[in-house]
Amino acid sequence: MHHLSADDLNDTMPLNQPQAGLLSFLEMGHRALMRAKMTQRKLVHFSITALAVAHLAICLAGGQVILSNVIQLLAVLSAALLCLRRARTCGDVHLRRLWYGLSTAFGFWAAAQAHYTGYLALRAVPPPHPDVADFFWLSYSFPILLVASCERAKRSERDWTQLLDASQTGIAAIQVCLAVLMIPGAMVIDRVYDIQGFAMLFACAIRYSTTRGDEERTFFRNLTVFVLCYDVFGLLSQIVPQPHLENGGIRDLAWSLSFLTFSAMAIGLPKPQSGQHTVKAPAILLPAHIHGVSALGLVLTSVASSVLLLIYHLPFGFWGLIAACVVFAARMALRESKLYRTQVELEHDNLHDRLTGLPNRVLLERELERSNGSGSGKSFLLLLDLDRFKIFTDSFGRAFGDQLLTHIADLLRSTVRVGDVISRFGGDEFVVVLKDCGEELKAKEIADRILHRLSAPILLDQRIVHVTGSIGIAAFEEGRSTLDLLNRADAAMYMAKSAGKNCVHFFDRSILDRAAEDLEMESDLRQSVEDGRISVAYQPLFTVDTHRLVAFEALARWEHPRQGHISPERFIPLAEETGLILQLGMQVLTKACFQVAAWNREFGKSLCLGVNVSGQQLAEKSFFAQIDQVLKDSGLDPSLLRLEITESVLIKNQERVAEILQAACASGIEICLDDFGTGYSALNYLVHLPFHTIKIDRGFLRDVEYDTTRAMLVRTIVQLAKNLNKKVVAEGVETAAQLDFLASVQCDLAQGYLLSRPLSAERTRDFLKSLLAERSTSYFQLCLEPALKA
Repeated sequence: MHHLSADDLNDTMPLNQPQAGLLSFLEMGHRALMRAKMTQRKLVHFSITALAVAHLAICLAGGQVILSNVIQLLAVLSAALLCLRRARTCGDVHLRRLWYGLSTAFGFWAAAQAHYTGYLALRAVPPPHPDVADFFWLSYSFPILLVASCERAKRSERDWTQLLDASQTGIAAIQVCLAVLMIPGAMVIDRVYDIQGFAMLFACAIRYSTTRGDEERTFFRNLTVFVLCYDVFGLLSQIVPQPHLENGGIRDLAWSLSFLTFSAMAIGLPKPQSGQHTVKAPAILLPAHIHGVSALGLVLTSVASSVLLLIYHLPFGFWGLIAACVVFAARMALRESKLYRTQVELEHDNLHDRLTGLPNRVLLERELERSNGSGSGKSFLLLLDLDRFKIFTDSFGRAFGDQLLTHIADLLRSTVRVGDVISRFGGDEFVVVLKDCGEELKAKEIADRILHRLSAPILLDQRIVHVTGSIGIAAFEEGRSTLDLLNRADAAMYMAKSAGKNCVHFFDRSILDRAAEDLEMESDLRQSVEDGRISVAYQPLFTVDTHRLVAFEALARWEHPRQGHISPERFIPLAEETGLILQLGMQVLTKACFQVAAWNREFGKSLCLGVNVSGQQLAEKSFFAQIDQVLKDSGLDPSLLRLEITESVLIKNQERVAEILQAACASGIEICLDDFGTGYSALNYLVHLPFHTIKIDRGFLRDVEYDTTRAMLVRTIVQLAKNLNKKVVAEGVETAAQLDFLASVQCDLAQGYLLSRPLSAERTRDFLKSLLAERSTSYFQLCLEPALKA
């Protein structure tokens, strides 16, 4: 968390003297609190060090047996209290259970040490073996062994391993108590301590080597170091001569140093300052499947104690050994069962989509390998792609998109036949493998049934949505690779989309030929754009009332080096799909601006220029800056440039488009809504976006002189534009009757083949010369009379 100092706040707002004093006081309090936290940690480390040094001095001096045991009791109590504190402040339930288990173990040791110290203080001699203290000391290892064997389990699962570990603990405790009570001599107690020390070290080391979580791994690292110190110091206390054993010798020092070492590690070392090097945790030492073997520590204690009893008292040792082995076998069987279930779940997750539960791409390819060329009947692969899926996710969020995909998966499961394979191929694409389907007609019937059920209204998240899809179908062929089959279905699906979406398309050779042709054409188009060989044609626009030429629309033209003239309906969509439209569109705009500016200067006119703009161009941040630079370089007045935008561009990025249009209008550029009536025709666009002109699509003028419905629509559009103070342009005028109708409804401008086809730059210049030469004839009649005679 970032804390603002008084200086930071002074930089952001003016402060009077009392406010500044209050902030300074708060800042000083915060710094004092941080120092207090650091001081508290240092104080704990100092106390631990002081206890260790004091105990060492007492052991070396000798004769202070009571004080030595008191310090030993303080050491174990500090470790137990520290574990309780860590358990209460731990947010992880599993780690909290581990800390509580460890505090229980230290509590057993503290109880044994308290009893031993009290007995020694009252009677001045150590208690005889075996004593109550011995049983507490022997019990202290079992919570640690349980902690080492405790595995992290899901809350939804019932963990039977805990019950088996508790049973194994009970068997071990009984065997240990029987060994101490029934086997004569105090030497057996030392052997039991050694067995438990080795079992604890084995279990903790295995658990530390297989644990992955950082915090849990640190816990078992500290515990392993503690048990190692406990075992090493205990072994040294048995090997090294102890002249002062009865007066506080090295054995007491060994136990206290172990607990103090653990306390120092558990309290945590001071965190490194910024810029200091931090050591990364070591990698996992043992493979993950070893995890769970730490429970063997309990078995080692049970088996070793049973073997001791087996030597002296056969029945107790035999049955204890059998019980320990049976429980351990059940524990390992349960562990193997959990590992197997985990492996099955991992394999299922790797081969299935997590959202829908359907087979993913990997499993689909395996199924295709098995199905390709097999079976008695013909099989087909259906590739379904949802139409306009991105609009749903952009409008309602990814969570809504996930719900929609889950609904589609359920719909496919209930639609296809039993035995057919359904897969989520990726994103919003689904694949259905129709096995032994027979003829194409049956596959077409299933695909149509999917689209029919898909088009039904869907209620999701209190919203009713209508979804459509496009399906491509490819037939299985013997010897055909899986990748080839998927590519064929994908190509057929794109043909279905280009055919208007919400339809089914079978793969045929013409698709590959078209794809190869598109690739070749893309390469040629790219080369032509880079070489600047895209030319511009100019179609005149006339006023309907005064019959005068007022503007040109710039149209891209491409002469292919081998195929000749290529229709814009063919290469413009290809340019948009490949991203070439950015460079192509800017070339057309630049050439047209320079050309029209030159004609205006040459003939003393103020002819306007209309240029079509794609959605990709509007999405470019530098688009308006490029237009501004072209206008400056060409000398064309910004008020003479009109950008023509279709309705489909507006719904994709309204905010960006509105920003561009506002900037264009501020500089004097006019905006035209092109092909009005063919898209979504949202009247909201006309109100909130700065359009100056509306261009009626050519489809509304077809048979307008006979079709009263079309005539009424055109009349309504013109009247709407007039009421909104906008100009109206009618395109596609091909008959004199259409022209007369436009005059009757007071349309502003008209263009079409009746008036003039698009002309090259040379022919347009000749056309302008002829208009100037015929002073007595209107521009409009000069163009119209030859058309009427024809």
